Amino acid sequence: MQDLRGDAGLVLAPVVARPRLRPQTRLSRRRARLERFVEFEILPRLLGAHPAAPPARESPTAALEALLGALLAADTAAAATFERGWATRLPDAQLMFDVLAPAARQLGTMWEEDACDFFAVTQGVTRLQAMLARLRLRQAPRRRADPAMLLLTAPGETHAFGADMAAELFRREGWQVERGDSTRLAQLSERRFDALGVSCGSDRVYPALPEFLAAARAARPGKLAILVGGALFNTSPALAGALGADFAATDLEATRRISRALLERQQS
Repeated sequence: MQDLRGDAGLVLAPVVARPRLRPQTRLSRRRARLERFVEFEILPRLLGAHPAAPPARESPTAALEALLGALLAADTAAAATFERGWATRLPDAQLMFDVLAPAARQLGTMWEEDACDFFAVTQGVTRLQAMLARLRLRQAPRRRADPAMLLLTAPGETHAFGADMAAELFRREGWQVERGDSTRLAQLSERRFDALGVSCGSDRVYPALPEFLAAARAARPGKLAILVGGALFNTSPALAGALGADFAATDLEATRRISRALLERQQS
């Protein structure tokens, strides 16, 4: 019901004139009504006719370009800036395999092609190692009952970052992982390991692999699953079979499938 108290007051006191609204006040009220009409009538109809598109997925390629720039920057805070941005917008596993690992390989390629010096490569890899260490802190510690894997670099292999990253992924999949270089092969006969992983980054160290894997088989005959990985097998996965390995970890999804297949074997 309309409130007439104000009008009644004017009837009782006709000498008091109703003040005229100033033009700008009328304009403000019309503008407010128009804004409400747009907000509650026009916009809902437009959104109903054109639903919002889902947010675009983050691009590992763009993240890789940003990371390389951060790793090679003279500013020591550049890598931290990358982590505050990209490292929180991609899953950890994708960040490791699709961004950190390619970045490490690219740094090596740039050094071989004299696109950057040894100091820049060393500094970049050090920053990558620090990022990987911080990612490791996000993961809960493994149980002692988890199956055990010995993850080594091949004889003569000097690039260990890929193996460190693979070790972190296997830990997240449910493994206890011991890391080391080829000199720790003797541990296979000293301790119980369910699997051996060997990282090989180039064909330069490939000739030493047949003898190395044969020694591993002899240390635990019939009881050891052997998987190989690294840049060499990414491009030539058939080499794994020629070496007598059971699996070739060529990318993130292949590594996950191998891990889960081995875990199922342990549980059967």
